[in-house]
Amino acid sequence: MISLNWPLVVLITAGLYIGAIVFLPFNVQTASLMLFAIIAFWSRLPGVGIPHPFFIIYSLDLVDVFTLLVAINIGSFQGALFTIFCNLGSRLVGVYPGWDGVMFDALFQSILAFICPFIYSVTGNLLLTMTCFTVLREIMFFSLWFVYPRWSFAQEIVKTLTCGGIVFLANTFYTKLFGDFFLNAIEKGVAFNWVLFIFATIVILVFGIAVFGLSPSKAMKKAGGNVKAIISHQLKMRQEPGLREDKADVEMMDEIRKNI
Repeated sequence: MISLNWPLVVLITAGLYIGAIVFLPFNVQTASLMLFAIIAFWSRLPGVGIPHPFFIIYSLDLVDVFTLLVAINIGSFQGALFTIFCNLGSRLVGVYPGWDGVMFDALFQSILAFICPFIYSVTGNLLLTMTCFTVLREIMFFSLWFVYPRWSFAQEIVKTLTCGGIVFLANTFYTKLFGDFFLNAIEKGVAFNWVLFIFATIVILVFGIAVFGLSPSKAMKKAGGNVKAIISHQLKMRQEPGLREDKADVEMMDEIRKNI
């Protein structure tokens, strides 16, 4: 059984989802960042809510990949903040692993958010950069044992080989399969990615229906109305650049917030 603080999961998810909608007319990049945060956050939930040996499930998330993409395309500082939120936020709603390991992981990935964009600028190869990210992360964790030994050296060797191998395979798979798509989706100047938005919406709706017994028809109708309102708003903004400051714009955004 998965052990999670579901009310807090709902609060964080709703905050990111509403934030993405609110920022969409004003800052597409911030809205996209929040959308990626929803997906990365949810990809980590099984790992923090289910007991498992050697952090196997914990290692299958999308946090590494998204951290790298954010750092490359938006900025190292934003990438560091992104990974800190995903690591600490997901652990806050879960049980596993220990806080010390999670905080070190957030620190190491934050450091890599400043290193790996340089590697990418030199190589121009996303898969090679992701490989460097993964290898350097495991080297940092292995080196940590000599300063902060949490278990025996033999256990550290087994954990590094097992967990490191799984992280490498998972990150390689995600990068090969989705790398170019994610890279284009978060690239500077690219329009808001509606495919990911719809995917995130479906995940939230399925969760709400399964856990809280929401009416599928009412939920889908309300979500569809929200999406339609957003698209309509974007079309109007393209036709009338000055609409953003109009009273109609404020009223429409208030209506979206009420619907959510």
